[in-house]
Amino acid sequence: MTQVETVLTDEREDQFNQNTVQPTLQRGIAWSFVLLALFFISAFVYAAIYGVQLAITHPELVQGGDSDLLGSMITEHLTSYTDSIIGLSLVNFLLLVPVILIISNFKQQSFKQTLALRGFDRIIMIKAAILFGIYLVMAILVEAFFVDEADDFIQQRRLAHIGTTQ
Repeated sequence: MTQVETVLTDEREDQFNQNTVQPTLQRGIAWSFVLLALFFISAFVYAAIYGVQLAITHPELVQGGDSDLLGSMITEHLTSYTDSIIGLSLVNFLLLVPVILIISNFKQQSFKQTLALRGFDRIIMIKAAILFGIYLVMAILVEAFFVDEADDFIQQRRLAHIGTTQ
């Protein structure tokens, strides 16, 4: 690189740095708290959605005025990871991802550059799907032919999952 090109490059970088707002630690911490608050809000939204679903599927709980039972059913559902993790993750995804895309979009660069998103070859996705399918088939076969009886922990989780108690 010649001396003229170096000077021009340095001038462009200085001009770019003067026009851009540099992120600060305080802004980063503030956005972290916003995302944390959204995470808790999404948990509240999921609990409310599950409460509405319980009220629709079990109207006797609402009509009888048994709010303690309804509250305990919601709490039990939220504390059992097998039942609530998918729904909670979906609500988190729907609330957090749009906010992350908005806050990562700057005037100088798009959210794709900020988050380093890039495309990939479809063949890689097809290979991963095939490998995952093979894994699922093998897991089902092992469960069907080699596992005789579930241990106590698994049996408790299965009973809790289908809504029965011991």
